[in-house]
Amino acid sequence: MMARMKNHTISLLAIAVMAAVAAGCGGAADTKWYSGNPDAASFCISSAEELAGLAKIVNGTWYGKPRRDDFSGRTVSLAGDIDLSRYRNWTPIGGKWDSKAGERAPFSGTFDGGGHTVSNLTCKRPRVGIWQGLFGIVEGGQVVNLRLSGVNISAVAISGSVAGQLVNGILADCHAAGAVSGNGLNIGGIAGAIFEDSRITGSGFSGTVSGRSGGSPVGGVVGSVMTNSRVTGSYFEGTVDCGAGYAGGVAGILEENGMVENSYSAGAVTGGDVVGGVAGFIGNNSIAANSYSAAAVSGRELVGGIAGKVSENSRVENCYATGEVVGQDYVGGIAGGIVSSSSVAGSAALNAALSVAAAVENVGRVAGQTGDDGTDTLSGNAAYAGMMCVSLGWETWPEKGAAEKDGADVTAGEIAADPAMGGRFSEAGGWTLVPGSLPGLGGKAVDMPAHLRPGHGGALGDIP
Repeated sequence: MMARMKNHTISLLAIAVMAAVAAGCGGAADTKWYSGNPDAASFCISSAEELAGLAKIVNGTWYGKPRRDDFSGRTVSLAGDIDLSRYRNWTPIGGKWDSKAGERAPFSGTFDGGGHTVSNLTCKRPRVGIWQGLFGIVEGGQVVNLRLSGVNISAVAISGSVAGQLVNGILADCHAAGAVSGNGLNIGGIAGAIFEDSRITGSGFSGTVSGRSGGSPVGGVVGSVMTNSRVTGSYFEGTVDCGAGYAGGVAGILEENGMVENSYSAGAVTGGDVVGGVAGFIGNNSIAANSYSAAAVSGRELVGGIAGKVSENSRVENCYATGEVVGQDYVGGIAGGIVSSSSVAGSAALNAALSVAAAVENVGRVAGQTGDDGTDTLSGNAAYAGMMCVSLGWETWPEKGAAEKDGADVTAGEIAADPAMGGRFSEAGGWTLVPGSLPGLGGKAVDMPAHLRPGHGGALGDIP
């Protein structure tokens, strides 16, 4: 009898272990909230086990009927805060590759966090992890009103705290804090990459985002913004570090009509070539507009306070930067380089200093490089009159003017008196304007940094 009980106990333990492994994250999964009425228009989740059950249903690993459900046209809501600390290696909701069907399994419904917090999300797959995050792939769906805390994601590629990849989808009012890192392409604080008319709005990440082993692009909010996608009203606060690749405070790259608007970064952005406070690379008819960076930016070549490189009919408009910019070549307070019929307009380089290790002609208060074919334009730009080029030991810039690479002089006194800076920044563009402060977003002005406070001075002094 005892032997049979012992064997029975061992069998139960084995089943429990297998269930935990099957959950893929060290915890159980509950699908009863769904299986009782899988055709319902809406569902409510109130526990970590039920959230793990959602992953199994979307991924098609729950062995129920239907085998897989993407929740298209339906809503899943959180009833309260959820702690995932028991799930030591979370399996993302959506993104599992179905080898039999030869296709991926995305989430396509609406996930409404209701302003609740999912805490202690951990994904540790640094060698095999693609599409890592709370969600793996969101395609034609949306994730809204969600908070994440204690994020710890270590992946290979296409990963972010909320979603690895967004395709024709929306992430709105999603805020996360923690750390996201990857070895390969497309690592971001909120999402790894967004494609095909996707949107990230009113969202932000606080913490560290890093690309190891030269992985790029890396962005504080998102790694890549492509194919008519955009980031609006979002922010990053913390450190972006991509040792050898493209890096941006908001986005690593914008391409194919990608856009960042009314967004900002603060902290530090470090990369290799093509590094910017808002975006590393802006190319192929893409734009950064009405945004700012207070981040210190550093890299090798093509390093800028807003963008590392602006190329292929792309634009930077009505943006400003205040952080120090450090690079070896092609360094600018707004853009490291502008080529191929691109432009920087109505922007202000308010950096305290630039530092460059190369020839003088490849550094500028607004832009370090412009193309040789005459198709690139600078217009209506200004620069802080006291800005220094630390490594070269001078603060007298040779190419001043609103349409030149060093911009037109603006003093700290002028900035304090007129936060619109001659109409470059307007309420119509989404800016909050308060005399004595820098233009801000989201209804809040930005405190004046020390080097721009009247009385700090500079090469040309201040207007009282």
